[in-house]
Amino acid sequence: REDVARLEARLQPLRTTKEWTKLISAHARVGSRRRAFGILDEMRQAGCEPDVFSYSILINMCARSKDWKTAVSLLREMLAAGVRPNVISYSAAISACEKAGRCDDALSLLQKMREDGLQLNVISYSAAIQACAAAQQLDEALRLFTEALRSVEPDCVTFNAVLDAVASPQPAIARELWLQGCERGLYPEVEKWEAGAPKLDLHEHSEGAGETALRWWLEERVPALQPKPDRLIIVTGFGKSRRATQVSDLRGRVAGALAAMGAPTLPSDNPGRLVVDMQSWTDR
Repeated sequence: REDVARLEARLQPLRTTKEWTKLISAHARVGSRRRAFGILDEMRQAGCEPDVFSYSILINMCARSKDWKTAVSLLREMLAAGVRPNVISYSAAISACEKAGRCDDALSLLQKMREDGLQLNVISYSAAIQACAAAQQLDEALRLFTEALRSVEPDCVTFNAVLDAVASPQPAIARELWLQGCERGLYPEVEKWEAGAPKLDLHEHSEGAGETALRWWLEERVPALQPKPDRLIIVTGFGKSRRATQVSDLRGRVAGALAAMGAPTLPSDNPGRLVVDMQSWTDR
């Protein structure tokens, strides 16, 4: 914040849109929302009109805080001021709607992008698919994912989003999609060993992707292991460093899946992993 204060002092007096936008960006980076929006007001009062970059920075701030109403309001404000939103502006607003659970609004913005002649990117597709997943709109999630495969280069986030939608209602489709993601190299190597025990590492996986990988591993890979292991290690991580999803209880999802399959777990002092007691499971 001291660096931001020095930047603000150095730029005075602010004369150009670029200088104002640079200051908005600096405050946005440190999370000074009130000051960032205050600078937008000061900018107008000084007779300097915000541009698409000024607005996009603020819409991105709204996305991070799930403030979909302000994000959409800023888009409308841009249009009223004659500033044409770009892919970044729309994608950030779609992300804000997705994080706030506003599926219909996210899809409306996606359609507005098309009407404005903008090419959807992987971020806009991923956010819209995730919104469908949260709203349990399976068919729309799959339709958008299929469209994304034809239009952009999907990433891990795109696959995680569609897997969150289909993992529970359509596990066979989910497995096929997850394997496609693995073939594309979007997920790190999941099968490892630790102290003589097989290990499934679910870093970079969302809840749906993690459950899909778990069931694949337990149903297709573990039964073929010789000799039979006495325990299995499943690494879910703490979630803090998982960039594949913003909000996730991967450990809870995996624990629930194990319980549904009747797999007993052993006590562990590591909250980022689960240990399956194979001896008790196979003895039942």
